[in-house]
Amino acid sequence: MLYEYCINNDLSKEQILAVLKEYDSIKKFETNNVEDVIKECNEFGLKHVSEKYGVDEKYLKETLFTNHNTTTSTKKPRRAMKKYLKLNDKLEKEIKLLLDNGYSLTNICKIEYGRNQFINPDDVRRIQNQKPKEVISTSGEPVTDIFD
Repeated sequence: MLYEYCINNDLSKEQILAVLKEYDSIKKFETNNVEDVIKECNEFGLKHVSEKYGVDEKYLKETLFTNHNTTTSTKKPRRAMKKYLKLNDKLEKEIKLLLDNGYSLTNICKIEYGRNQFINPDDVRRIQNQKPKEVISTSGEPVTDIFD
C-alpha cells in the first residue's frame, strides 16, 4: 500500500525517505483479543483506550467499529411484495365493468385494494380474452340480439 502510494504520486527519493521515516514513527496498535478492546471502549470510551494504547481515536474507531464486510453494504433494501387478490365472482364483474368503461390492463392493475393488494394481470388478460357468453332462452335456442 505504501509502495503504491509512492509510485502513484511520483515522489522523489527524498520524499520517499521522509514518508518512510514518518511511517516507521507511527506506533502500531496490536492486541491479541479485539473483543476485549471493544468491550473496554464501550465501558471506558474511545478517548481512554486511545490514551492507554497510545493510538489515535480516529484510527481506533476505523479499525474496530467499521464493518469491512462489503456484502452487507451492497444489499438493496427489501420492498414489500405485491399481493394479488383471488379472483372471485364479484371481482370478475368489477374487472369486466372496468374493461367495458375503457380502462386499460395497466390502469386496472394499478388500482390498489388495501395495502399492497392488486389485481393479477393474468386474470385481467384472461377476462379480456373471454368471449361473451351466449344467452339461451328457456326453450334452449340462442337468443338473437334485438338490433340485428
